[in-house]
Parts: sequence; structure tokens; C-alpha cells
Amino acid sequence: MSVAHVSTLLNVQTQEGHEVTVDDLERLWLNGLQFGDNVPVGLYQHSAFVTEQDDSDPIEAHNVEYVDNTHAKVDVFPWYGRAIYGGDFYGAPDTHSPTTVALPLLVELCQLHVLITSDIPIQITSAKFYAYDGITDTTPYRGIDFKAVEGGVSTSWTSANGSSQALVCQNHSSALSHEYFIGVSASPTSTGDKQGKLKFLFTYSQS
Repeated sequence: MSVAHVSTLLNVQTQEGHEVTVDDLERLWLNGLQFGDNVPVGLYQHSAFVTEQDDSDPIEAHNVEYVDNTHAKVDVFPWYGRAIYGGDFYGAPDTHSPTTVALPLLVELCQLHVLITSDIPIQITSAKFYAYDGITDTTPYRGIDFKAVEGGVSTSWTSANGSSQALVCQNHSSALSHEYFIGVSASPTSTGDKQGKLKFLFTYSQS
């Protein structure tokens, strides 16, 4: 029996309609209105950016902001024209129009895109996503209320802070490629800089 060769890429979906592939050397920022702006305690981020490790070359990503357990605020930008949500149009074709929508999110508007490929068909099970302190998976990202949703699937937010509270993602049947789209939102519970890591784990098996 052949052994599957599996590759995983993490991409950030940008406001300009393309994707940036990231690794351990890039950083995802969740900010106030602009890059580097602080988010007040108790509020959620208003923008998202991906940068190099030294915080240079910020690129604006899609922003998904927690509103309540079943709603999010998303940014519809002119590069997308009009985004269709449940059959309705949101945002004029030439303006930036933050809009509150019911979950599940359109996959195109999530910040993160996980792409899993293999040379022979594989099944994906036990997929999960969470934030942690960057050292121990079970230790939450301190000073942060962190939430996540799976695009196109989740009808409510998960407080995915620490591996014991992970967002559980859908199983995928046998195929050569698998895609997961994740929206994230965060609110500081105390003042000061916050740094942690995000992790996506899965189990695969051959058909």
C-alpha cells in the first residue's frame, strides 16, 4: 500500500482578493481601526493584517468581528464588488461597508484558509483549531477572549482558547485536496500587548 505524501498550507485571505501563504515567520495582527491601533478592553478588533516577523509590510486581511454568539461583522470592500449573503446584496460596489450578518460566514470572507493536499486520496477527521499561549497547547492565550468559526459551517462562535476548548471542524471524505476556512475574533480582557499562537490539527487516513 502506498503511503500518502501530505502537504498543508496556511493562507491569509486579503482585502485585495488574493491570498498570502504564511508560516512561523509571519504574524497575524488583530487591531483597532488601523494597523497597530490598540483594541480597547472589552471590545473586538476592527481590522486584521498579516506581516513579516519584524512586523514590516502589513497587508490588510479580511476582518471578522464578533457581534454575538450567532452574528459577525464583516468588511465588504470594492475589490469584491458586492458580496452575496443569503441571497441579499451587502455593500455598494465602490464603498467599504462593514455589515453585520448571521452565521455561517461566507468562506471568501474568513481570514484564514487551510489547504491540505496529498498525492493519493485521504480522509480528514478530528480537525480542530485553537489559540494558545505559544508554549503549551492547553494553556489559553492569556488576557484575550478569543473566538473562532468555521466558514460555511459554524452557526455559532466557539471560544477556542486553549486546546481543550478547540473549534471542532467538519470531517472530510476521501479526496486529493481539502479546504477549511476559519474566521477569528479577539477582545482584550486586560491592557498591554498580547502575543500567542494559533494551531490547526487534523488526522488523515487513506481510503
